[in-house]
Amino acid sequence: MTSSNTEQQFWEWFQDHEERLFHFEVFREELLPELNRRLKMVHPALCFGIGPPSEGRREFTVSANGIREGFPAVHALADAHPPLPRWEVVKFRQRIGPLPYLDFEGLRLHSDELRFALCREGPRVGMVVFMAGHEEQQRQHAAFILLDHTLGELDMEMRVGAIRWLPWENAEDYPTCGLAELPEIVDQVLAEGPDPGVDQPPDSSFN
Repeated sequence: MTSSNTEQQFWEWFQDHEERLFHFEVFREELLPELNRRLKMVHPALCFGIGPPSEGRREFTVSANGIREGFPAVHALADAHPPLPRWEVVKFRQRIGPLPYLDFEGLRLHSDELRFALCREGPRVGMVVFMAGHEEQQRQHAAFILLDHTLGELDMEMRVGAIRWLPWENAEDYPTCGLAELPEIVDQVLAEGPDPGVDQPPDSSFN
């Protein structure tokens, strides 16, 4: 089965279930497994987001979950969508501002549980994330999703370099910022050039 066939089949299924998808919260348990399965048929990295209703329309976001290998599939699927009067199809998670918290696989991670230190890494920004349980993969994954929503999925992949994870208590020793301030500071660090004046925490090589 070719990629173009899987993309077409996805949108045919979407159109067949458009009414229920528009009321996704009501039919979530019924739709979620099949919607995820259909996306994975296009590319294993693909996932989605559905925005709240606004003036009779909703956003359907096609995401690669920050996995660069899935980026071409995001473009291909989004570009193949048919006319959908009640939907705006969006490529990648956009900057929508920090979420107050994220529920992820039974974990709730609040944005104020994260602090960040930045340093210039060539054309990108290196980042240190301070949080409790910094070595737990589930908490790291939840933090990545919060970062995608705050900085945008493309900026996270194309403008942010290596990410290091350090214990929450270490943040007291370095200039840090919270999630809400992060987009402005990332933009500022990249605009200032290779010496942004932000101290790099010890033992946190960005190579």
